[in-house]
Amino acid sequence: MKEKNSIIVITILILAIVSLTGYGIIQSTKKISDKKETKKEYTIEELEQMSKDYYNLIVEKVENIKVATEKNEDGTVTIQLYVEAGDHNSNLDWYTIDPKTATGKNMQNKKIDLKME
Repeated sequence: MKEKNSIIVITILILAIVSLTGYGIIQSTKKISDKKETKKEYTIEELEQMSKDYYNLIVEKVENIKVATEKNEDGTVTIQLYVEAGDHNSNLDWYTIDPKTATGKNMQNKKIDLKME
């Protein structure tokens, strides 16, 4: 009789564990992928705003930065940062950026990361 009761108790425990696992109450011991969900590609508008933010934070604070953007044949984007200075524009910097990573180089050929991570 004791053996029969032990089997019943074990069966009930197994069913309870299986049931609770199915409802997410007990978490699985499977390793969940550490991969971050990455953005496919930044839009031109996002890159332009990120460029202004980067310049203001990393280089110097400048009011009313304007941008001119061009998509390159190799898939990169060139962003000119400038300010209007009366009868002409005053160039601040040029960034060539990979829209998939938001990284690239400035006009001094120094690496930049617009995500600022």
